[in-house]
Amino acid sequence: MWLLTPPTVLFTIFLWFTAAQEELTGKQIIAYSGITIITFGLLIYTVSPKKGWWGPRLITLAIFVSYLAYLISEFVYTDHAFDPTVPHSTESPFNALLGFFIFGIPSLLYTFSGKTEKFQHQTESGLDNPAGIFASRLSKIAKYCSFALSAISVIAVLIKWLIK
Repeated sequence: MWLLTPPTVLFTIFLWFTAAQEELTGKQIIAYSGITIITFGLLIYTVSPKKGWWGPRLITLAIFVSYLAYLISEFVYTDHAFDPTVPHSTESPFNALLGFFIFGIPSLLYTFSGKTEKFQHQTESGLDNPAGIFASRLSKIAKYCSFALSAISVIAVLIKWLIK
């Protein structure tokens, strides 16, 4: 952590100093704020891992919110086609959905529980733990959806390649 945090903090400071030289758009302000939140979480956890246990959760919350915003943006505010054959570097609803299942949901699970799978289904008293059951099911759904979307992407690319 000590190798990663100082360059990240310097990058964030540099980012805001260069941003002060120009007029920022709303998207830039949101992106810079997200980078700052991630840097803050990293800094808190690096300086005091025991007291700053919530630092990584702040980072994963920022990741979840970013992917949720990307998903909403692609499905609501753009007219991009839902095409599984587009490159992964291209903004598309399919890539937004894939990223949400691969990165967004596991980040949300880690934010609230500190883990991404293998949740306890029972409490220490032997009673069913509804939160653990829900988180476990959500984790499995996200995993299977990401596998299915990846398979659809591969099959669509193969079909497109064979048709040419």
